Amino acid sequence: MVRDDGVVKVLDFGIARRVRLPSAIAANPFDTSGGLVTLTGKGNVVGTPCYMAPEQMRGEAMDGRADQFAWGVVAYELLTGSLPWDTSGDTVKLVAQVLSMDPAPFAEHIEGLPAHVEATVLKAMSKAPSQRFASMDAIILALEPFLDHAALRTDFRSFRPEPLRPLAVPTVTAISTKVAVSTTALPTPPPVAAPRRLSRAALGAAGLAALLAVWLGARALPHRETASPSPAESASPTVVTVADLPMPSTTVPGAREAYRLALESYRDADVDGTWQNLTRAVELDPAMAAAHLRLAIVMFWGAEKTTEARAALQKAARFRSNLSERDAALLDAIEPGILRDPPDHVELGKRLSAVAARYPTDPELSLLYGSALLDEGDVEAARRPLERTTELDPRWVVGWVALGQTRAYLGDFDGAMGAWDRCSRIAPTVSACRGNRTTLLAQQGECAKIEQEAKSLMALDPSSPAGYGVLARALASEGRPRGAVEEALSQKWSRIGTPARPRVKAADEASVALLFGDFATARTKAEELDRAVRDEPSETEHAVPARLLVAIADELGDRVAAGKIATGYLSRREAWTESPHLDENAIFGDPTPAMLAAATRAGAIDARESERRREAWVARWERRASPFFKSYLWFAAYGDEVESRAEAEQALAALGPFSPLPRDHRGTMSVAALGATYLMAGRVAEARPLVEAGAKVCRALEDPIAHTRAQLSLGLVREDGGDHDGACAAYGVVLDRWGDVKVSRTAAVARAHATALRCAR
Repeated sequence: MVRDDGVVKVLDFGIARRVRLPSAIAANPFDTSGGLVTLTGKGNVVGTPCYMAPEQMRGEAMDGRADQFAWGVVAYELLTGSLPWDTSGDTVKLVAQVLSMDPAPFAEHIEGLPAHVEATVLKAMSKAPSQRFASMDAIILALEPFLDHAALRTDFRSFRPEPLRPLAVPTVTAISTKVAVSTTALPTPPPVAAPRRLSRAALGAAGLAALLAVWLGARALPHRETASPSPAESASPTVVTVADLPMPSTTVPGAREAYRLALESYRDADVDGTWQNLTRAVELDPAMAAAHLRLAIVMFWGAEKTTEARAALQKAARFRSNLSERDAALLDAIEPGILRDPPDHVELGKRLSAVAARYPTDPELSLLYGSALLDEGDVEAARRPLERTTELDPRWVVGWVALGQTRAYLGDFDGAMGAWDRCSRIAPTVSACRGNRTTLLAQQGECAKIEQEAKSLMALDPSSPAGYGVLARALASEGRPRGAVEEALSQKWSRIGTPARPRVKAADEASVALLFGDFATARTKAEELDRAVRDEPSETEHAVPARLLVAIADELGDRVAAGKIATGYLSRREAWTESPHLDENAIFGDPTPAMLAAATRAGAIDARESERRREAWVARWERRASPFFKSYLWFAAYGDEVESRAEAEQALAALGPFSPLPRDHRGTMSVAALGATYLMAGRVAEARPLVEAGAKVCRALEDPIAHTRAQLSLGLVREDGGDHDGACAAYGVVLDRWGDVKVSRTAAVARAHATALRCAR
């Protein structure tokens, strides 16, 4: 049925009737259009034969795959201009074709159609239901790359069609929540014709095929019956950005304004601004369910604060009657990820897929679906909805940030930098864009470029702490004086809100002290941070000071103290909540292998028991994490804790199941750890390129101990290669930092080699 505004409504595949205009009936009153006649009648098979699945014709039990078959026939007809069956004969002949004959190849009708599209349509038309797709969602994923996204954004609200002509073949010009079409008639294809090139109309038809899959796949969510979109929603094919969402009803004007500002910050990937404005909105109007809902989203995906996210989502559920239909569906969709412990990432992805399919022009839903796929570890699949997010709303900064992260995971570093460049141009002052740029530049050893990024950010937004934090990291990695690093950090602290400042300051001060060999101050600040997080329920919060304290004691040679801290951590960890995420950050954020190694070296845990517990830790993460993120497990379980040749050989022997290792190491010193492992195993040739790359990573402030040990490894491989000056320079970096420390394991080795080489200091 075609509405006055040009929107097509698919009412039913099974008993659709061919409309014959009075003029056509007068010309040939006996023409029943062959197999297009509808079979109806009480107790009989009901349907239009050319669109009926074989099992329907045989009167067998049916499920949604019968509609999938009908969808395939419609898609075939739209793409080729012809039905897949010969309808010139009687109904019996048609039924025989449907039951036994394969449709003619698309090439007989059209050239240039992507083979994947043809294969998708033909699979949907398989004779046996078991040979079709498992669900319409699978067809959505198969065809989404071929959607015409430019046409998707066309506004057809003012469109008025001409009267339908007999045998008109619809030409798709845009897609939306429902299908908008032009009804310009095309000539009926002759019986034998040369193949025609794939036109824009045919590409639009491929988009229609994907949209119909979306329409069929938009089923009710498991936990709640959801009504169909309202006529107003169905009529508009325009993109609904976050800024376009209807404002929640409230009697408190200040709450409405705070919520509006929160949506602007949300779109700009400003987590702090979003959190502050949403908090203000719910303080003014505690019943504003939409604000509670987005607080849950920001806390879960933006700030990784699970406890706060759960509390906010529970409040949104309490006031769900105040939510729009769309937001109520979103609330139900994200429940498995936020309220369940551990989160059910598979169910979260399924529900967000359904909601995104129901609202295909909603970039927020596409973004959250892509984020859920990332959490699930299906990085390749996540790329498609995140690309769609940026196509639907090119100004949504958070979409570009997430897309860049996905490309980096896949090893497309140029594509990742392109996405972050784009979002930096859209929102020059948003730290998320430049922050991600700097993490990639850090992995590539471009410390001077990071300093330039920092100064640009400081100039664009002098009130933000982000620029000064980036500057401090760049200065530290470039070997600048301690005073310069501390001054940049002081400027950063003065721009951070009071609640967070003490923890950030203590962590930064501990890192600076470690980098410049002030181990006593570093220990004091780490203990201060440990006291500050004592009441936190999250394991992630406790892991930071514990890891710092163990590393300090270990570097100073106090294995007993390190073991005591480690066993204390291990004895308490089961009482804390785990990270809800399953990515490499969550894996590296779990310090269990490091704690086991420290406790074993101190003699607090038997070596055999330690190995059993490490294997159990790996097995547990293998069950939770996706195949993509499992490769990071080797670094956390083995590579980061190697201290001897025997440990190195054991670590390399365990490498097989985790291969190939990932290319993306942003935010870690993993490349240096891998190089050090090969070096300690005596495999210097394999170690050399890894050690060289790892030593130049710009993470001296974030990982001062790992970064300093990487300089020692660099000196050793250069010395082995006969590079006297290069080796002395690397040993000099270690001794400049820690040469005055009374007991430093790393400095002691560097000093011995520098002395043997007679390095000048």
